[in-house]
Amino acid sequence: MLYAASVWIKPLFSGDSNAPLRGSQGVTRKMTQAQRTAALVITGAMKTSPTDSLEIHANLLPMPLLLQHLLHNAALRLASRPQSHPLHAIVKRVAKRNVKCHKTALHYLFHGLRINPEKIETISPHPIHPTSLTLFITDIASSKEEAIVDFQTAQVAR
Repeated sequence: MLYAASVWIKPLFSGDSNAPLRGSQGVTRKMTQAQRTAALVITGAMKTSPTDSLEIHANLLPMPLLLQHLLHNAALRLASRPQSHPLHAIVKRVAKRNVKCHKTALHYLFHGLRINPEKIETISPHPIHPTSLTLFITDIASSKEEAIVDFQTAQVAR
C-alpha cells in the first residue's frame, strides 16, 4: 500500500510541528480506514472498538505518523547521498529554491519537511582493505588474571 509513497504523498505536517498541511489528508483518511480493517482482523476485536486502542494492541503506528515517518526517512536518505551520486546535485538544487508552479515530489518533500541537505552529514562508506594497518590494536586477554592486570594498567594510564 505504501510502495513509493514518497513520490505520490505530500508531507502531512510542516517540519516538526503538528500543524497539518494541505495535500494528502484525504488519502491518509482512506489509508487509515484500511489500516483499521486490518487492525480489526489482527486483534479480533468488535467493530465498535476505538481505532486508537486497536492500533496499540496490533502494534501499528497511526497512519498519519507512519506516513510522515516514511516521508522523513526518504528525504533524509536523499539528503545524505554523497557528491558522486547522480541525485546529489538535483536534491541540492531543489532544496535550495522552492518554486510556485510545477512542483515535483522532491519540492514537496524538502520544503514541506523543512530539511536542508547542506546541514546533513554525509558519511562515506570507504571499506578498509584487510591487509591495511589500523590505528588501534585489539588484544584479548587469555586469562582472568591477565585481564585484571590490563584493566589496572589502563586505569593508571588515564
